[in-house]
This record gives sequence, structure tokens and C-alpha cells, in this order.
Amino acid sequence: MSASINLLAPFDTDPRPLFRVAAFGLGQTLQRIVEIVFRHARHNPYRFVFAPADAPTDYDLALVDMTVSDGQAVARVLGRLPPAASGVTLVTVGRRCDPTRVCDDLVLQRFSVNLLAALNQAVNRQLMRPLRRGARVFRGDPPTSAHASGARPDQPMTGAPLRPQRVLIIDPSPVLRRQVSMSIEAIGLDAEGVGTAHEGLALLALRRYELVILDVDLSDVDGFRLARQIRWRRGSAQVPVIVLTRRSSAIDLVRGMIAGCDGYLVKPISQRTLRESVLRCIRPGPDATDVASGMLGLN
Repeated sequence: MSASINLLAPFDTDPRPLFRVAAFGLGQTLQRIVEIVFRHARHNPYRFVFAPADAPTDYDLALVDMTVSDGQAVARVLGRLPPAASGVTLVTVGRRCDPTRVCDDLVLQRFSVNLLAALNQAVNRQLMRPLRRGARVFRGDPPTSAHASGARPDQPMTGAPLRPQRVLIIDPSPVLRRQVSMSIEAIGLDAEGVGTAHEGLALLALRRYELVILDVDLSDVDGFRLARQIRWRRGSAQVPVIVLTRRSSAIDLVRGMIAGCDGYLVKPISQRTLRESVLRCIRPGPDATDVASGMLGLN
């Protein structure tokens, strides 16, 4: 299947691989959201377009709404298709409160925010799918530029695109989440922010992060308890955790140490201190840029 064939050539010179997405069970509102996201995702490493769902050979990704009556049946049928033959990768959409499925790729509550990330992750699974001879398979032509592959200019091209390392910020203040995200993205990392422990744990169950930065004063769960929960979860036990809080007492510092935190930062904090703390936990790559010194987060 030639997923990256550009049907608009020679008029369209976009070098990014093109992947076709078939939707199963999505309502009109969600389909409209998908179309809008696809149309405006100009900086995404891949391009996505809607495709008819008539046959698996006509699309590369299957976006299945698991909350509709026949969603699970459709997912079971698509899951039984031989991946090497069909090339279709399943992306499931569900609800966070459904105890029967804790591993859905997308949750309806944050559908538009996480849509591209879930589809990119599914494409990466496709590109990393091994052949019997041990080689790596691309759906269509492999990326031909650093922009298409997601690789940095100073990194060699490999069989699959390189994903920027990702940081999860859990803090009740939208202003601070935005400021910390901007500082982290300035050193070559991706950043995502949520306001509650519940949202943070849900994201940790959906995708991999290289670092978690959290506040102690959360509305639903104490931050130290959240740090312990992250340590106890099998999928996130090795993820470094940094506490960013206003609490500076010796007791709180000890509680952070007991919870297994890798760093303890007290607000307000300079961008340089934040950068150095992040770089001690993860390595963003040789093209990380310096961040000017300044003050962060008064909330």
C-alpha cells in the first residue's frame, strides 16, 4: 500500500508522508473536528486525510469510536486482520470512565487536543513494524527530509522518524503550565499540560513521557501521593518526576524525597534553573537552545 503517494502532485510540493484515515462510528461533530485538525496541522511530521472505509486496502489507519454500540465489534474485526497483509493500524476512541478499556488511544473528553498525537503514535507503530527478514517497513515512500521524518538536522536518518522527548506538566494554574511549556519547548522538547492528577494519570496511560513536572497542591489528589502513584504504575515507574511548588518547608522536602521525586523546585523559579533541572533528568539532543534567564509562575 502506498500511503505516502501524493495524489496532488505536481502542484503540491509538501514532502511529508500522507496517510489515509477511515472513521468508524464517529458522529458528525467529531468528524468535523477531525477535518479541521487535518486541514490546519501544517507543522505535523505526517499528513492525514479522510478515506472511505469500504476496504482495508483503501486506508492506513482505522479510527474507531468504541463508545457506540458496534464499535467494539468493528475493532475486533479490524484487529484480526493480518497486519502484514492489510497494513491497517487501529486507533481506538473511548471514555475515561470506562473500566473495561483503560488503553484506548484517545479519550472523547480531550479528543481534539490529542488526536494528532494518537495518530502519529499509530503511524510510528506502522513504520517500526518488522518484516520477517528483520527489516523495517514503511507505508509508502520513506520520508525524504528532516521535516518529514521528525529528525533534527544533525541527526542521521534511520528507519523511523524520531519523536521529540515529551514532558508532562501537572499544575492547576493555566498560566504556569503555559510558561513552563514555552520554556521546555525552547530547549527542543515537547510539553503537554493538564490541571488535575486524574488527567495526568490518564495521559500517562495513553502515551510515553520522559519527564513529569507536578505541583503538590492539586485539587483532586495530593501531589506527593500522585508522585507515588506514578512510581507504582508499571508503565511509568522509571519516568523522572520533578516537584514544582510553593512549599519550601523541610517536611515537604522530605516528603518529596520519600515519594521518589528526582527534583524539588520552589516557586518562583528562573528559567535557567528549570532548564538545568530538566536537562539533569533527560537529554533533549545536541540542538537544544539556551533559554534566557527570567522568572516563572507566580500562580
